[in-house]
Amino acid sequence: MALFPNQKTIQIRRTLPHENFMVIDRTNWIIAAKRLTYSAFKLWMFLCSYGTRDMAIGPAYIKQCIGISESSYRDAMKELEKYEYITQVQKSTYLFNEFGRPMEEDE
Repeated sequence: MALFPNQKTIQIRRTLPHENFMVIDRTNWIIAAKRLTYSAFKLWMFLCSYGTRDMAIGPAYIKQCIGISESSYRDAMKELEKYEYITQVQKSTYLFNEFGRPMEEDE
């Protein structure tokens, strides 16, 4: 592997869990990390971690779980909706997906 002077080689050694883990497509998390604010990305990761299931969330629960304030939670939800990571299907029901809208539509 050829390296530039400002690069480092990192050898990754991980213990892969047998339960309580998530798998996220590399392209999806890179795009989310580039386009989302810190709080929105934390919320996106939190939602990805729950796999396929229905869950009830709100500002207090999210603050307890990932430490973002109520206003940051509300801003993050708006941001996830803006990029189509969540879509409203009923008054208080949203559908989450990890891929959002295509990146080229951001411009």
